[in-house]
Amino acid sequence: MTRQWLTGLLCVAVLAGTAAPLFAADKDPLPDVRDRMKVEAQRIEKEFTEGRAAAYKLVRAADPKLVEATEKLETLLVMVRRDTSLDAKRRKVLLVTLEWDLDKVKEIAGERRRTSSSGAALSRATRSDLRRDDSERRTTDSNSVVRSARSIIESRSRAVDDYRDDRRRSGDRFNRVMASAAKSAIPESRNVTFPKDWVEKSRKRTAGTKMTAKEKQIMKALSTTIDAEFSENNFEDVIDWLKKVTKCEIIVDGAAWTRRASPTRRRSP
Repeated sequence: MTRQWLTGLLCVAVLAGTAAPLFAADKDPLPDVRDRMKVEAQRIEKEFTEGRAAAYKLVRAADPKLVEATEKLETLLVMVRRDTSLDAKRRKVLLVTLEWDLDKVKEIAGERRRTSSSGAALSRATRSDLRRDDSERRTTDSNSVVRSARSIIESRSRAVDDYRDDRRRSGDRFNRVMASAAKSAIPESRNVTFPKDWVEKSRKRTAGTKMTAKEKQIMKALSTTIDAEFSENNFEDVIDWLKKVTKCEIIVDGAAWTRRASPTRRRSP
């Protein structure tokens, strides 16, 4: 009984050991293949981008290296043609792009060479112009020194002349001021002094002034001499008499006359 049990246990162990490889063999390898293809496609895309950038950098340098740039593009072209990880449409796009790049780098290299040659010619012309300008500058240095000295002398001469003119004008102004002060210090012998054009101004003013009949009457009364004698007459009687004689209305400020006739007396404290 014991021998049978051991024999059965040994058969089960053998069967279990042989079943594991069978189950492992039944696993699908397609996902692993797809993942590897995806990684390979990413690598191709990366090399394609970096290779193109390097090729264009070579031909756009100051000294364009067309041969190296072309070799890089052709290497990329062979790599893309042999690749099987990319999609068919994507592979075609990359191939067309690389073929276009081969022609483009040649064009860029040619332009850079022409530009470099023209730049070199321009540099030579610039150096020649600089040498010529330097010689001309040395030649004209002496003339510029002479002109500078001449301009300094002329400017200082003008400054001296201006100073003399200022002194002369200042002296003239001082003399006129002193003459005017001396004239104003002389006392006037007449009572009233009229300006020289007083007659002309008076004629213009008189012709242009039009007075009314009442104003003429007032002016006539003011220019008339009146003989009068008053004795023990009050102020109102005198005003009434003047109104009758001059036939003019005389208005008296009653409040002012009252304050004048009876001044306010201070009260003793």
